[in-house]
Amino acid sequence: MKKYAVFILFLFTLITVKANDITLDLVCQNNEIMVNEKLSCELIVDSNIEISSIDFNYDSDISLTFFENDNTLNQEDNSISIAFKDSLKAPKAYHLLKIEGKANQVMNSHIILQNIRINDTISIDNIIKEIMVKEINCNTNISDITIDGVSLNGFNPSVNRYEDIITHKPLVFIDTKGRDNNASITGVGASFLREGIKTEINIRVTCPNSVPNIYTIVATYIKEDEKVKEASLKNRDATIKSLELYDGDKKLDFSFNNEKTSFRIKIDSSISKILVKATLNNDKSSFIDEYAPGEYDINYGDNIIELRTRSENDDTLIYTINVTKDDDRSGDNTLALLSINGKVIDLEKNKFDYDVVLDNNISKTKVLAKAANNKAKVVYNDINLYEDNNILTIKVIAENKKEREYRIRIVREEKLLGDKTELVSSNIKKESIIENILIDGYHLPFQKDVHEYDLNIDKDVDKLSFTLSPDDIDAEILNNENLVDNSTIIIRVKANNELSYIIHIHKDDRNDSNYIIWYIIFGLCVIVIPVLAFILTRKK
Repeated sequence: MKKYAVFILFLFTLITVKANDITLDLVCQNNEIMVNEKLSCELIVDSNIEISSIDFNYDSDISLTFFENDNTLNQEDNSISIAFKDSLKAPKAYHLLKIEGKANQVMNSHIILQNIRINDTISIDNIIKEIMVKEINCNTNISDITIDGVSLNGFNPSVNRYEDIITHKPLVFIDTKGRDNNASITGVGASFLREGIKTEINIRVTCPNSVPNIYTIVATYIKEDEKVKEASLKNRDATIKSLELYDGDKKLDFSFNNEKTSFRIKIDSSISKILVKATLNNDKSSFIDEYAPGEYDINYGDNIIELRTRSENDDTLIYTINVTKDDDRSGDNTLALLSINGKVIDLEKNKFDYDVVLDNNISKTKVLAKAANNKAKVVYNDINLYEDNNILTIKVIAENKKEREYRIRIVREEKLLGDKTELVSSNIKKESIIENILIDGYHLPFQKDVHEYDLNIDKDVDKLSFTLSPDDIDAEILNNENLVDNSTIIIRVKANNELSYIIHIHKDDRNDSNYIIWYIIFGLCVIVIPVLAFILTRKK
């Protein structure tokens, strides 16, 4: 039985169940969490009836906590009961409660809500949510060790011990770079050195459930006379004198401070490249080739630009510029219109699986799909249809590259879908058929069996006037507002969605040229007729 349960949990990551027009969803921020990472979920209800109470039992290997601020929540063992002070009015979606959890070990777990009852009378099917708890991904290596802001000469992440480090200061400050955010570190900060005595400084990098990585520096403090000190400082100077950032020829608002090695700047989303200009304080120092000033590509979000310098005596220094580029691209990856062989699908928010029934004589799909955002991309291929189930997949890629997938299950002829049976076109009532479509000012070559048309309209027209026959046909006209080039108008018979008609709008500029011709003719008339009249008068 346990194997079957695991298989079911693997198949379903989010189950939506319905009873008496009630939809209950369990929505979690992530299906995968790390060990000891907080799991956050919400229970959401959408109902066409008023709801006064909800009760359920739950089962999970993860320790869960339930939160409900505005209403009465009672919890006894694994049983939850919510009584609402004010009944939930319909139709409207409500966020019932928050569920938080945490796991202290790696596991394939789940959350099961069962024995769900609405208003003590309505039963809802179980909701199953699979949760995978993974090991924390952590690296105990670091990318650099600095002493008083100067990189350790010859540092290599795989080398753990560095002998004979000489400093001419009794108090030094040790720091690291490139540490994993999940790792903890000790041994950094200020260290006091005694003159002439070797001192071991141990830097320990630790990840959960792993062996620590220890880097050891053996440093000695030796006094230095002033002349030697002055020459040494000059030879060791790898600092930057000036640093400027440009978008092409335009200088960016960036302030350089020669006492810092790390900087941040936020730029506009239109900038794709940044030109870095920098000079050094010591003419005998240099930039390391792969980390020198120049032009850098900038992506959306955070970008790291590193400048690395080398002094005359091979000391190195790292300057870091964190460039944040605003991402104002749309993340809308939903469809605004979906039609399969002329049959318009009623799209619902947060629903991406649909069932469609087509006539038996249709052997291949003809899809019309438009994204809600005109910068999103819709990707699909029409498929050949067989009498059994056919799956059509439509992918919507948002402007910011986030993807969404719609799955359409298509059957031919009269097929049983869940507890509903769709009727094929032979059963359509006569009063549900459009006999003609007239458009004021335009001609539409209407035929009852043709469900898709192209129509050219004037550029300044933003709405069309329709007349449908028979007069008592129960139909609705959609998208007939603020018409632009490539708009799509849908005329849908309410009694039968299969008798929808789609009109693709194209703005026609030809009438403008006609107006221009008439203006020219009128102008010529205004000039020529008086001239002719004047000549005739003179002859008389």
